[in-house]
Amino acid sequence: MNMKMFKQGCVMMLLTGMLAMSACSAADNNSGADAKMNSLQRSSDNSAAMEGAAESAPADKAMEQDQNSQESKVESDAETPMSAGSLGNGTAASSPVSSSGQPVLNQKLIYRANLTMEVKDYAKTQSQIQNLIHLSGGYLIQFTDSKTSNELGGNYKIKVPAQGFMSFIGELEKMKPVELQRSMQGTDVSEEYVDLESRLKAKQVVEARLLSFMEKAQKASDLVAFSKELGGVQEEIERFKGRMRYLDENVAFSTIELRVYQPVVQTAVKDPEEKDALFARAGAAMKSSGAFLVALFEGVVVLLAGLLPLLIILIPVGGFMYFMYNKNRRNKGRPTDSDPGSS
Repeated sequence: MNMKMFKQGCVMMLLTGMLAMSACSAADNNSGADAKMNSLQRSSDNSAAMEGAAESAPADKAMEQDQNSQESKVESDAETPMSAGSLGNGTAASSPVSSSGQPVLNQKLIYRANLTMEVKDYAKTQSQIQNLIHLSGGYLIQFTDSKTSNELGGNYKIKVPAQGFMSFIGELEKMKPVELQRSMQGTDVSEEYVDLESRLKAKQVVEARLLSFMEKAQKASDLVAFSKELGGVQEEIERFKGRMRYLDENVAFSTIELRVYQPVVQTAVKDPEEKDALFARAGAAMKSSGAFLVALFEGVVVLLAGLLPLLIILIPVGGFMYFMYNKNRRNKGRPTDSDPGSS
């Protein structure tokens, strides 16, 4: 009996062990299957991503090429920066190049010069300057002409192509002025231009988003709000574009402010008519003195004519009074009978 129960217990333990081993193998199989499914899914995702990248790569490359072509077009519109030597020869200076052979930065330089020239013949120099402006491909912005007793002069404000900036100044020196004073300066606006480009691109992205929102807007209030914001963004875009156009224009054409003058020497030249003028002045003085005497005589005559009625009355009265005065004096001078010395 005990032996039989022992055998049954061993069989039960054996069956239990076999069941446990089968369960473990089943779990291992399930986990292996799950891992295999996950690896298959990851591989499919990777292949899909690679296919999408392969499909988007040409589009990205095309967009990059388009952007590079647009940037190169904008850069080509502006003048290539000039060095002092290259400006004199009218050739473009090469852009800075990095170790990889790519340009580091397309510099944008604005050149300005102030010149003062003293010349011997102002009219001739003025004609030469006008011809030089025409031949250089520039244009005149402002001109003022002044003529005084001391000098003849004019002020010019000229725009010339940046390639011919130094050559234009050299042609002015060839006119052999008596005296020449000049000052030149260059302003680097590359950083400002790059900043304007970045801001312009950012505002254009905002503009595109606002236009998309306006197309999807369903409420009138949303449409008004988007429209108001879009107006401000577009105003800033136009401001950036205007500033960039201004910089491009000043980079492409340099400014020259020129003052030309001819001193006027005043010499003491005797006029042959001065002698006649002297006699004329003497005659005029005599005439004025004679006129004064005539006027004085006329005044006296007029005064006497005015006093004549009064004189007609005063003369007899005065004569009578004078007669009485003399008579009294004679009577006082005679001695009387009662005087002691009369005997």
